Amino acid sequence: MSTPVPATIDPPLSFSVDNTLGALLIGSFFASAFWGITSVQTYIYYERYPNDRLALKLVVATLWVLDTFDACLTSHIVYHYLVTNYMNPMSITTPVWTMIMHTAVTTITDVLIRSMFSKRVWALSNGNIILTSIVWIISICELTVGLSKHPPLENNLDELKVLQQLRRKRRS
Repeated sequence: MSTPVPATIDPPLSFSVDNTLGALLIGSFFASAFWGITSVQTYIYYERYPNDRLALKLVVATLWVLDTFDACLTSHIVYHYLVTNYMNPMSITTPVWTMIMHTAVTTITDVLIRSMFSKRVWALSNGNIILTSIVWIISICELTVGLSKHPPLENNLDELKVLQQLRRKRRS
């Protein structure tokens, strides 16, 4: 015997969650896979290059720790929006604290990686100041923007306004 359907069913959402929550889920799958690749690369680096300078080993370890922390933040973001707020798709109008931390950690990681890249550019270009300065200027710009604003929210501001209006309508 089938279960009776409740008399009051919420109307279907007036927006698609494919390009928001679906993208978040798929992105987290890829991020997890890349974290695994990074972990293997880190292990192989320490096995193959035991005589590298301590400073380089510490940078590699720091990058791995930041990437691991970022993977934990990503897992929390996905859990928050897809499990904790399962029946509340309007929750995407408000960022969870880990999303803001994720942006900061990613920014710091990118600047560290570009610092290592700029050192290689300097060495391979025989000390070309202009080329190395371009890498540093881009890094400083990213650091400034990444730590002062929340880019994912800035890019989707119009979409968020529509979602907030829908949230208000559902409450009234």
